[in-house]
Amino acid sequence: MGKSILWRTHFKRLLLYFSGTYLAVLSAIVIPALGIWHAGQSQTNPPLRQHTFSWLIAGLLAAVGLIVLRNYLEYRRVIYDPHWAMNFQDRFDGMKKKRSRAARILLEKRAELENIENPELEDIDDVLDFLEDVGLYQRSDYVSPELAHHHFFNWTRGYWQAAGAYVQAWRKEEPARWNHVEELFETSCDIELKEHGGKREQLLLSAADLDKFLRQEIGESAATIT
Repeated sequence: MGKSILWRTHFKRLLLYFSGTYLAVLSAIVIPALGIWHAGQSQTNPPLRQHTFSWLIAGLLAAVGLIVLRNYLEYRRVIYDPHWAMNFQDRFDGMKKKRSRAARILLEKRAELENIENPELEDIDDVLDFLEDVGLYQRSDYVSPELAHHHFFNWTRGYWQAAGAYVQAWRKEEPARWNHVEELFETSCDIELKEHGGKREQLLLSAADLDKFLRQEIGESAATIT
């Protein structure tokens, strides 16, 4: 019972239903009107004029508070809007064969990743290009950093780290290549540190963990294919 958020959800929906203008007008008019009416019914001091001024201030403060709260709730809703994140998640789930090939190359050809003329390495591009799209949509505010982190941090970290030598070799030819993947990775690291603490170096996978990640990507896809 104590963990139910039903009442809170209903309250947020009500605030989001009204525009900021409605909230401001209602608060700035209704609250002072009720206060003035109450003061007119009362025989106590101070005089009605002072009551009126006090209730006007209260109404304005309530209006500002409600507008700020409504804008905050709208901001939170935008942050966690799932539309594009789920679209990318569906695409990524459908890339298991491509991910398997990319992971296998990164695992078996790691000593040859700087040889970008080798056509066998081109399968790595499929995954990096996908993450580049996620990073671009993050920069364009279609996918929030929080959702990009939630959906893709594990894979962003694994593939970005595994393909480091390959990316650097390409950047000698094209300096801006996969810049949005790097931005996606660095931003996700910031969120990870904010949520869990620690140092940035601790977020990097060890050689053994990186091998495990790549083998899982190969095995996951292989299990799906068979």
